[in-house]
Amino acid sequence: MFCRNCGYLVPDGCEYCPKCGCRASDLFDDLNASPDRPAAEKFSYFSLLSPRGWFSFRGRLSRKSYWIRLIMLTLLFMAPAYTIYLCTDDQGNIRSVSASVLALAMIAALVTAHLSLWTRRLHDLNLPGWLTAILFLLSFIPMAFQIICLILGCLPGRSGRNAYGQDPSAGS
Repeated sequence: MFCRNCGYLVPDGCEYCPKCGCRASDLFDDLNASPDRPAAEKFSYFSLLSPRGWFSFRGRLSRKSYWIRLIMLTLLFMAPAYTIYLCTDDQGNIRSVSASVLALAMIAALVTAHLSLWTRRLHDLNLPGWLTAILFLLSFIPMAFQIICLILGCLPGRSGRNAYGQDPSAGS
């Protein structure tokens, strides 16, 4: 069985994915696995495109997955920011309301995805997800956002299973 979230090969009989902590109901059989290259290796980076992994507030997230997703989110934030820039004139007046609304909806989705990353990293540190709310409020202080991202990305997660699932870095 392979995990739909991270693509890791889950041994038979496991209730959770050893790498990301997803439940067994989130696993699938890959019948197209070739013997020279396992399906988990093929699938792992493809899972980054799945919206399920971006907006989930359950389970744990390894440092590697955190950094990859954080870089992708940073790059994705440029699109709505540039759209808003194009929709304003020199005096700061909005020229296109519909494009601005679309850009704000994109920003809301990206902020939600970012909060999901923070929550799952806190879970990997065996800390409750509600701390994300405090971190979010603190992130409005200048430079605090970057410091929070750096700290969450550098602190090693707790080894083995914790209250939020299996160790996502087990087996990698």
